[in-house]
Amino acid sequence: MGYSIAYLPDSQVVKIDETYTDGAIFQLQRSIDNGQVIPEKYDHASVIYDCDKSIPFEESNPDHYPLKVFGKGQQLFISGVSAGYGGEGPHGTLKCLEMLGFKLTEDEENLVLTKKRNIYGEEIPKINVVFNK
Repeated sequence: MGYSIAYLPDSQVVKIDETYTDGAIFQLQRSIDNGQVIPEKYDHASVIYDCDKSIPFEESNPDHYPLKVFGKGQQLFISGVSAGYGGEGPHGTLKCLEMLGFKLTEDEENLVLTKKRNIYGEEIPKINVVFNK
């Protein structure tokens, strides 16, 4: 099975492995406070989440990290957050992006909080969106 994410050469990779949203937010704040994560370094983020599929914990599986943030010399992968509905996980995704200095519009926030539908009104379970600072 192949994965779509590639580690950028010469980049420090920081992984926040949490099961729950509160833990992810806490660990991100801790990483910012101790200087391991520097918000100014990040310029774009990718939110990829399959609403219909439980993603098992496998640190080596990049799909385990629904929030991936990329910047100058550093990549940040965060688990414990999600997308595609109005619950705690998607709000955690938005909080993490806010902590990293992303200023999202209401329309951009709705990309994380709302399931997508096709032209027939059927839900599309996979959320895949990129945000730039």
